Amino acid sequence: MTNLTDRKSQRQETEASELLERGRAAFERHEWNDAFAALSLADQSRALDADDLERLSWSAGLTARDDEMLMTQERLYNARLDAGECLAAARAAFWLGFRLLALGEIGRSGGWLGRAQRLVEREGRDCVTEIPPERWDYRIDSGVSAYANSEVLEKFTSTIEGDELLVDRDAVMR
Repeated sequence: MTNLTDRKSQRQETEASELLERGRAAFERHEWNDAFAALSLADQSRALDADDLERLSWSAGLTARDDEMLMTQERLYNARLDAGECLAAARAAFWLGFRLLALGEIGRSGGWLGRAQRLVEREGRDCVTEIPPERWDYRIDSGVSAYANSEVLEKFTSTIEGDELLVDRDAVMR
């Protein structure tokens, strides 16, 4: 009898692992419905870790499953907080508040946004995360000089003639 129970348990663990891998792969391919389905089934078999909860939450949110997104994001918040990852917990709280705000739930939204703010301030930061310069250099889009924030750089000139936008190609190439 125990041998049968052990084999059943091993089979369930294998199935959960396969579902988890399928969900992760679908998430990486931006196949949100497939990711949500596989990660949800894996979550029923065993508790997901924080990274997989984040994948499940985004998959839910990107497929208009607001209730599932909110519940999973709250689980993610608690998992990050329990792990001592305060800024990651603040990020989860922010997304909860932001989604609730979009849904018109102002009171709940304010509570989550307040939690996020307190966690960030407790860490002595003014934001949860910064975009690495290799992903986006704000100076290029804003025209702010790398040397002095008060110096505005000329990007290029353009004019509109009729229905056409004309850009000075030489100025863009500088």
